Amino acid sequence: TASRIGRYCEFKPADLEDVRTHVNGLCEVPVEDDLVAFLHRASRGYIREIKEGIKSIERYGLRNRGRAVSLKDMAGQVLLNDRKTGRPIVVREGE
Repeated sequence: TASRIGRYCEFKPADLEDVRTHVNGLCEVPVEDDLVAFLHRASRGYIREIKEGIKSIERYGLRNRGRAVSLKDMAGQVLLNDRKTGRPIVVREGE
């Protein structure tokens, strides 16, 4: 099977720019940079968590149309669940 491998690649967590690209490509509502940065920190760059967070942002944004969703808008809302503990990660301003 080793002869079928064309090249090795290393997978790393997504950086902030990657998270912004995913949000722009997958989310049906506009999202402010402060919330994208919070999603990046909360997800630790893991794509599964990024997509879970996008789903939460989108759900909130579709219910509250009119402007881009910001960190302040989603304060107190569950963004995603922590991969290690399963506990919800709640959006908090100033983090």
